[in-house]
This record gives sequence, structure tokens and C-alpha cells, in this order.
Amino acid sequence: MSDKHDDIRRFMEETKRQGGTPPAGKRLVQNPQTGKFEVRTVGERLGDDVPQFDAEDMKAFGRG
Repeated sequence: MSDKHDDIRRFMEETKRQGGTPPAGKRLVQNPQTGKFEVRTVGERLGDDVPQFDAEDMKAFGRG
């Protein structure tokens, strides 16, 4: 994860160069806790993000 200005600039330049398509494996997101934009790899979450599970997920991963 990076909120450095140069990383964001590089992300925007690559997106523009590719006709609006973000660079492979990267995305620009706003961190709701800080309000800052960050460049993240696809699938990366904040450290305190908890994946959502429902009863069906628990049954699928449960034993016995």
C-alpha cells in the first residue's frame, strides 16, 4: 500500500497512457480512515479490514 505522491502520479500517468485502463494488478482507492488516496495491489486490504462471512460460508468451511 502506498499513499506517496510519486506513486499516485505514476499510477495516473500509466492509466492515461493505457487509454483509461489502470495498470495491471494496481488500483487507486481512498482510505476511509485517513481520507487519503492510496495505490494498492489488487486484493490488498487494510490491516484491520475483516472479511465478511455469512452462515453459508461457515457451513462450507466447517468440519463435521
